[in-house]
Amino acid sequence: MLNLFLSGRGLSVFILPLLLLVYAIKSFVDPVFVVDSPTYLFTKLDLFWSDSPYIKLLLGILVSSLLAFYVNKVFNLNGFYQTENSMPSLLLIIMIGSWTGFHFFSPLLFSLLFILIGLNRILKVYHQNNILSEVFDAGFYLGLASIIYYPAVLFLISYWIFLSMNRSFSFREYFFPLMGLALPFFFLAGYFFYFDLPIEFMYPIKSESVASLINVNSLSQRIFIVLTGLSFFLALPFFIKQISRSKIKTKNSKRLVLMLLANSMLIYWLSFNYFPIHNRALLMIIPLVFIIPFYYYSVSSLFRNLLFYFWIVSSLLFNFFPII
Repeated sequence: MLNLFLSGRGLSVFILPLLLLVYAIKSFVDPVFVVDSPTYLFTKLDLFWSDSPYIKLLLGILVSSLLAFYVNKVFNLNGFYQTENSMPSLLLIIMIGSWTGFHFFSPLLFSLLFILIGLNRILKVYHQNNILSEVFDAGFYLGLASIIYYPAVLFLISYWIFLSMNRSFSFREYFFPLMGLALPFFFLAGYFFYFDLPIEFMYPIKSESVASLINVNSLSQRIFIVLTGLSFFLALPFFIKQISRSKIKTKNSKRLVLMLLANSMLIYWLSFNYFPIHNRALLMIIPLVFIIPFYYYSVSSLFRNLLFYFWIVSSLLFNFFPII
C-alpha cells in the first residue's frame, strides 16, 4: 500500500475513502460524539446534525475524504516534491481515522478546507506583477475559516510573512488580505444587526471542561502519539534539507508550511483557555501531512516500511481498543 501512494497512481483515489470507512466501523457500531460550542457559527453547524449521529458520521467521512483529496492537490500542484504522489492524503486519513472523535463531522473540517483553498491562492503570488486578487481571495477564504473558528485568524501572520519573502513591501498587498479576512465578519455582523441580535459573537469563551483533545489516557494512545511525533522529527531534517536545495518558489512555499505549523501550535496552545474544542488538534494535521512524507521519500524501503506499519497498527489499536 505504501508503494502505491508513493507512486501517486490513480488507484489510491478509491482506497482513501475505503480506508477511512475501515477506521469508522467502530463509530457506526457505537456512535458517540461530543458537541462543542466555541463560536456562534460553529455552534449552529455542530448542533444542526446533533440528533442524527449517523448523518454526522457520514458527513464527517465525506468532508474528511474531500479534505484528503484537496491536500493532495495543493501538495502536487505547487511542486512540494519533484514527483506527484498521494502520501499527504494517506497520512491525513490515518491521522483522522486514528481517533473516533475525528470521525464525526466537525465545523473545523470546513475551516481546514477553507484554509487550504486560501493557501493554494497565496502560493500563486510568486513572480506575478499584480497579486491583489490572489491575496484578497486568500484573506477571504481565511475569513470564512475564521468565522467558524475564530483563532484561525492567526494564520494571517503566516500570509504576511510569506509575502515579505516573495515581494518587496507594498501596503496594498498587505492590506488586501486583511480586507478579505474582514469581509465574512462584516456579513456576520450584518446578520446580527438585521435580526436585532446582541453582538456577542466575538466574545472569548473560556472553559475548563476541555482539558485535552483526546480524553483517553491509554497505552495505545501513547504509542500512537509517540510514533506520530517520531515520524515528524525524523522527517523534519529531510524537509529542511529539501528547502535548501529547492528553487526559490518551492523554497518559500515550504517555509510557509513551517510557519503554518508554528501558527497551528500557537492556536492549539491558546485554545486550552479560549474557544476550547475537543478536536482542535486537527489544525496541526495540515502542516504535518506536508512535512512527514519527506521521511518516506528519503529513506530506504526497510526503514520507511518499519515505521509506517508500526504507526498504522498503533492507529488501529488506538481507534478500536482505546482502553488498552
